[in-house]
Amino acid sequence: MKQKYIAQLAYLAGIVDGEGSFILSYRQRMLNGYLRNSYEQKISISQKDGRIMDWLKGTFGGFVRWQKIESHMYQWIITDYKAYELTKRMLPFLRYKNDQARLFIRYFERRKCDKSRDRFNRFSSLSEHEIEEREKLIREIKSLKHSWRECAAVETKCEDSSNEEKL
Repeated sequence: MKQKYIAQLAYLAGIVDGEGSFILSYRQRMLNGYLRNSYEQKISISQKDGRIMDWLKGTFGGFVRWQKIESHMYQWIITDYKAYELTKRMLPFLRYKNDQARLFIRYFERRKCDKSRDRFNRFSSLSEHEIEEREKLIREIKSLKHSWRECAAVETKCEDSSNEEKL
């Protein structure tokens, strides 16, 4: 990889570690009159600075949308195969969301190996086992997002005030 691209991946990893999300989601939708399971995989970063969003889109692809509902922010999103490839490339640079990234990669590789197609080469229904495995990975990545981790730089314990008086 070129030196400039490596620097861009490292910068992206820093943004993802601080502001980004690895999202695995499931929904059911109607398609041609049939209820279908739909799985989506994406990386999302929300920021108020549109210049960063322009840089992300111009450098890595994806798309940017405006979220005006709550906090008036821009959201950069990259999905499916592009998100998978990008995650693999920035994995060595991720410090805090490395575990999430590994699950994200595993999820896509599981999808990639899925051979659930009918005789007309259309996707057919997923097996119960496959649905359970995908749901397990979705739960795992969600549990990592909501993990609280202590900050060693902040003193959270109060010393006994009687010790101060003795000094």
